[in-house]
Amino acid sequence: MTLFEVWAPEKTVKLRLAGEDREMVSGDDGWWRLDVPDAGPGADYAYVLPDGDDGRPDPRSAWQPAGVHGPSRVYDHAAFGWTDAQAYAHVGISGMNGYSDQSEITTTAIWTNIRNWANASHIARLAFWSVNRDRGCAGGGIQESCSGLSQSDWAFTQITAGFTG
Repeated sequence: MTLFEVWAPEKTVKLRLAGEDREMVSGDDGWWRLDVPDAGPGADYAYVLPDGDDGRPDPRSAWQPAGVHGPSRVYDHAAFGWTDAQAYAHVGISGMNGYSDQSEITTTAIWTNIRNWANASHIARLAFWSVNRDRGCAGGGIQESCSGLSQSDWAFTQITAGFTG
C-alpha cells in the first residue's frame, strides 16, 4: 500500500503514476490523498495541476533520482538494509569547541553530553576543532588561540578521551 499525499488547498491535483493520471481525493484540511495498493518501491510519480503542466515532483519526496524537477520515486525506508547500530557505526561527529564562526557555543557540559550520546550510540568517530583552541579565555567571542569560554586548559581533549565508540 502506498498513500500519496500533497497539500494544495487552492488547487485540484491528480497523481501521475505509470503514465496514467489518477484522480485524488481532497480533504477538508487542504490535503489531496490517494491510496494506490500496487504502487510499490521504485514507482515513479508526479502531481499534475490543472494548468496542464507535465507533472510536479512531490515536495516531501525521499527520492528524486532525476533531480529536483523530475518525477519522484516511491522509497521504502525499511529496505535500506542497516540497523540503527550498523548506521551509527558509520557516523562521526566533528564539533567546534567554544564559540564558532556561526555564533554557536559548545560548552564543556554540552560536549560531555555529546560524548555520552556518542558512547551510548557507539558511533565510529568523535573529534573537535581545534586542539589549539582547547584553552580557556573568558570573555566570549571567537578566538584563534582559545575557546572563548571560561574552561580549564585541555578540557575538551580530556572529555573526548573518554570516547569509547
